[in-house]
Amino acid sequence: MMRRWWWMIGWLWWLVCAAPGHPVQAVGAGFTVTPQLPANQLDRAAGFFDLRVTPGVAQPLTVVVANRTATAKRLQAQVVTAYTQVNGVVSYAPGAPRDDSAQVRLSEIASKPVTFTLAAHQARPVTMTVVPPASGFTGQVLGALIVQDRSTYAAGGSAAGFGVRNQFTLAVAVQLQVSLTKVAPHLRLGPVRLGTQATRPAVLAQVQNDRPRLFGQLALTATITPTSGGPAVARRQVHDYAMAPNSHFDFAVWPAQDLAPGRYWFTLTATAGQATWRFRRAFTVGQTLSSQAQAAGRQRLWAAGWLAVLTLALVLWLGWRRRKRRGLGA
Repeated sequence: MMRRWWWMIGWLWWLVCAAPGHPVQAVGAGFTVTPQLPANQLDRAAGFFDLRVTPGVAQPLTVVVANRTATAKRLQAQVVTAYTQVNGVVSYAPGAPRDDSAQVRLSEIASKPVTFTLAAHQARPVTMTVVPPASGFTGQVLGALIVQDRSTYAAGGSAAGFGVRNQFTLAVAVQLQVSLTKVAPHLRLGPVRLGTQATRPAVLAQVQNDRPRLFGQLALTATITPTSGGPAVARRQVHDYAMAPNSHFDFAVWPAQDLAPGRYWFTLTATAGQATWRFRRAFTVGQTLSSQAQAAGRQRLWAAGWLAVLTLALVLWLGWRRRKRRGLGA
């Protein structure tokens, strides 16, 4: 009987904050990425690209990638845009959620991804290019140059036929600015809706940083109260969050008890340094919170299922056309 393997993909994202010239590395990755800081680097003590760029002038980003193993590696380099995760951590990965307040996204002014092969113990420079808009931009544009190991490998295994497939990605942060003048932090409260987060029914409030400014030390305090009056039915408080420029995330509040149908106030107080923001927005629970969240989850699941079916049908149709053309060519 043919053995079946179930693969788990482990992503390891690293951001370098070491001394200049030090490589980005991770235990088990088998390769390193060392940034080559250019003359227009603002902070020479930083181990990432902190650059003052000129509008319309191409800016090369060069890293030296070294294969530390005895076998060849197939790698891919690309430039990605920074985003904010739901846990208040700035992250760097392909396909960052688009924020409608962003005028410039790093991934969209960068050269296309490149794939290359390194022989055993080989090192080579890899250069990606970003071209700032000729009209310039205000504030900061943030992202990273990431290098991903495309030659994934099976690590471990068991008699039961299970294995783990590790895939490592190393990231060097990239911060661009035209002017040294910083934009003041600013937050907005977006839609408040019912849904799930961490597999639990929750009230989700979209918190948006609509300015091109990276900032941290963000504290959030949220309460949910009936609009008819009475004490809070749910509360959540967090500290030390950070937000990428022009990004948003869903801040979840998990009531200890199911919310009954009715109207509620979502009140949020946010502080970062000397800045304070206060928001209040009404939302409606049509069913109980858990029932409404489960219904929304089922709708998303159905949508994802239909998308998967349509994608599979398209792949099969393209394969059928290719085989038919080959038959006619014969």
